[in-house]
Amino acid sequence: MEQHSQRFDALFDDPNLLVALLDPDGTVQRVNETAVAYVDKSHDEIVGIPFWEAPWWSEDHEADVKQWIREATDGDYVEYEAEHPAGDGETAVVSGVFRPVTDDSGEVTTVLVSAKDITERRQQKRELQEQNKRFDEFASFISHDLQSPISAVNGRLELALETGDVEHVERASEALERVDALREDLVTTLRSREIVTNRESVDVADVFERAWRTIDPPSTTTYTVVEPVTVDADRDALQRLLENLVGNSVEHGSEHATVRIGALGDGFYYADDGPGIDPDARGQVFIPGFSTKRGEKGIGMGMASVRQIVTAHDWRIEIDDSDALGGVRFELHTE
Repeated sequence: MEQHSQRFDALFDDPNLLVALLDPDGTVQRVNETAVAYVDKSHDEIVGIPFWEAPWWSEDHEADVKQWIREATDGDYVEYEAEHPAGDGETAVVSGVFRPVTDDSGEVTTVLVSAKDITERRQQKRELQEQNKRFDEFASFISHDLQSPISAVNGRLELALETGDVEHVERASEALERVDALREDLVTTLRSREIVTNRESVDVADVFERAWRTIDPPSTTTYTVVEPVTVDADRDALQRLLENLVGNSVEHGSEHATVRIGALGDGFYYADDGPGIDPDARGQVFIPGFSTKRGEKGIGMGMASVRQIVTAHDWRIEIDDSDALGGVRFELHTE
């Protein structure tokens, strides 16, 4: 009997568990040191009160706690998960169980409640879920971003067959290189678990010109780099961002679209002379599935891809009207 009592005391005083013994009516008989320290109270303040009035519980939990005690006194094991006040205004997530303790006749004489703080585990789970969501989105964005160079390959090869001009084959080859680069970007990102993996000082105009060639807009579409801009960025990610902005201009503008890129005091801007984006819709533009095409619903992945890249760099992006061109202006604040 003494050995059994020592074993029970060892379990009861486990510093990793919050433990309480209750009478069948829910009155607290005994609590361990971990439990009282958890809420910065003394034993005298807790022993003898109804368990649902103990400082671990809010008023919202009262009905649940009473029900769990009733079920335990009926002989059931009751598992639960709940948020507990943990002092200093903090809230902790705990996972626990109400266990019936019986005498030799099988009558429940005590309810043993034990719980473990799983706040960190829950946070890790939440972070993992958020990370998985980001990478699900990333895979969708890469799939979307592959469409532009693949379309460029098909278009240039058709022109090569029609005209016999070898330049179209060379441009198709460039687009295929971009497809391979996007594939490598996907592999690197999935291995490193980071969307931005290699930041360096990047000439925005140089990356923009590469993006322009990948999108391969009609020859009547023109662009102007107003002044040189250098930013600290992942070159491949920045190119994907600019490809999506150019692709948006080509899709929603005319075949004579004009694009302009220039410096801001803390970053750069991208503007076009297209139909613009309604101010009421600007808050939705970066939501996956939203299309900037007025009056239409579309897959709308390009702008969502832009948002993800901006966020991964810890940048900000704002949408405004382009006073110079009459269309839309995206301002990217990179510092």
